[in-house]
Amino acid sequence: MAKRFSQCLNLSAESVKNKTEFLVKEMNWPIKALVSNPAVFGYSLEKRIVPRCNVIKALMSRGLLGDKLPATSRVLAITDQAFLNKFVKIHNDKELVRELVAIFTRGRVS
Repeated sequence: MAKRFSQCLNLSAESVKNKTEFLVKEMNWPIKALVSNPAVFGYSLEKRIVPRCNVIKALMSRGLLGDKLPATSRVLAITDQAFLNKFVKIHNDKELVRELVAIFTRGRVS
């Protein structure tokens, strides 16, 4: 992991633990998915990981993503605009899009 993302050596153990627990326990991503994409540990839990995961959970609860969780890199490693285009703005239901944008931006400071 350190070979693929050397910055992880500068992260606190608590930060890595919190991100791992959230992504594995709350999102059910396998630990192998995190280790194979170690840049995830460099992302902000509050600003990037949680908002995007909340959108993914909302989509999955409505059956809009099928029964399979998207890959961590498809959800977390892309820009905010790409995430919105790929997971939010593709829906024709304007009310759903508005709700997903609200979920995505809730509690975020610009």
